[in-house]
Amino acid sequence: MKPRRILVTGGAGFIGINLVALLLRQGHSVLNIDCLSYAANLSALDDFEKQPSHTFLKADICQLGVDQRKVNMLAREYCDYAKRKYKPIILSHHMLYGLKQGQEKMSKSDPDS
Repeated sequence: MKPRRILVTGGAGFIGINLVALLLRQGHSVLNIDCLSYAANLSALDDFEKQPSHTFLKADICQLGVDQRKVNMLAREYCDYAKRKYKPIILSHHMLYGLKQGQEKMSKSDPDS
């Protein structure tokens, strides 16, 4: 498989951390965006920092609403700011679609969120 540049949102939680690890093992370059909530796996993020193909941005995409275009623009602007030569071209916004309409955060106490 040809290496790709991939943006992962929610990349510090259980699902995201495993997705990022898989993508890095496959040789892809990953821009990982997460707000580091209660679900964040900080030790895994520390391991990823050693890899030049992984970049982490602490940001809360929920503040952008459920709008994938705004997240994509944030990622591209961050790449310009960080002087990353290549911007992500494949996007994994697996956390965006878990939010209810009008909901800002997911809730551990509300199983429907």
